[in-house]
Amino acid sequence: MSKQIFNNSIRNISKSLPRFFSLMIMSLLGVFAFSGLQATAPDMLNSLDHYLDDHNTYDIKITSTLGLSNSDIIELEKIEGIKEIIGSYSKDALVNINNEDIVISISSFSEKINTITLKEGNLPNSNEIVVEENMLKKNNLNIGDKISIDEVFYTISGSVDSSLYFNYCGVSQTRGTTSIGTGVIEYYSFVDTSFLIKIIITAFI
Repeated sequence: MSKQIFNNSIRNISKSLPRFFSLMIMSLLGVFAFSGLQATAPDMLNSLDHYLDDHNTYDIKITSTLGLSNSDIIELEKIEGIKEIIGSYSKDALVNINNEDIVISISSFSEKINTITLKEGNLPNSNEIVVEENMLKKNNLNIGDKISIDEVFYTISGSVDSSLYFNYCGVSQTRGTTSIGTGVIEYYSFVDTSFLIKIIITAFI
């Protein structure tokens, strides 16, 4: 019986080869598409995981509007499972570009954690700042230009990528929320740690 079914199947296929191959190709395309979709998500997660590991991106961020002291850091280091804690400074500021106020996030950069990738120019010294490449493109800025922050001018020394902002937002973007300006951070930037401390202290005087 099974041999007869097999012979009939072969006979039917031979009579309609174009239709058979069309159905087979459509089935294979469906299988390939499904396999690709199944593999995409894990591959993307693995790629992102390797990228974050390469830049030693933090697992947990602790912030305080009143600031954290060295004694706070010492206490946090005592928690079981904590490998390393590094203090940093950040500030959201209004920047006047082309007679328009936009909000940027200014952070201190570290060579140990959340490392940044210099794409062009140089890392900042005093009175210098590095910004994301998108900020230069969207506002017709160049390395060497000056921008005004709290009525003080700073020189753009380079453009960088940060693992903290791994999503590309070429059309519209948000880099977080803030309590100043429009309430939305549009770009990120980095300055030397000692210089950022000076900016923060000046803001409270």
